[in-house]
Amino acid sequence: MTLLPNLLSLPEFVFRVTARPSKGSVFVLVSPADLIDRVSGRLRSELEGEVGVQLVGGAHDAGALISAIQKAEGTRIVIACGIESFGDTDWQRIDLLRSRLSRDGAIIFVVSPASVEALTRYAPNLASWVGGSMWIVDIASELLTPEERESRLNALREGFQRSDTEILRLAAEGSLPKEPEYVEWLILLKRPDLIGNT
Repeated sequence: MTLLPNLLSLPEFVFRVTARPSKGSVFVLVSPADLIDRVSGRLRSELEGEVGVQLVGGAHDAGALISAIQKAEGTRIVIACGIESFGDTDWQRIDLLRSRLSRDGAIIFVVSPASVEALTRYAPNLASWVGGSMWIVDIASELLTPEERESRLNALREGFQRSDTEILRLAAEGSLPKEPEYVEWLILLKRPDLIGNT
């Protein structure tokens, strides 16, 4: 999996977005798939005090997403989310039409680890454009209560029949499977430094 092990809270991410000149900037914020709406909503709230923001969600394909982003031309920052159903051809089309994403403002893609995998594999030119502007949201300390965090960890432990210690050992050895759930597990354990080993 091609993920950067940089973990940021939403306020830290917002600072990075607003501190950079927005013209043509593209950012990727990685979140567990089932928390994308929550992360996008919080991100929009955090940014609204700073700049003009528009949330573009639920596009059914690449063409609809690009069209929605183009229609938001007067907005300084567009948050694109709800694109988890995009397949290989959608990402290839976005890559082919990436010049249409060029705008005076910035674009933030809020996606799951699986979508990052697809983006880097099927949209390599867009991935190059994003460059080092990809971070993982710190759900463990930012979005989840301690009870929610423990509940998610318990679900992972039960679902995969593995312990936290085993996950940390496998990650340290570089032999942890590449499924997105393992990335989330490391984030919940507050060990994003091990993500690059997977």
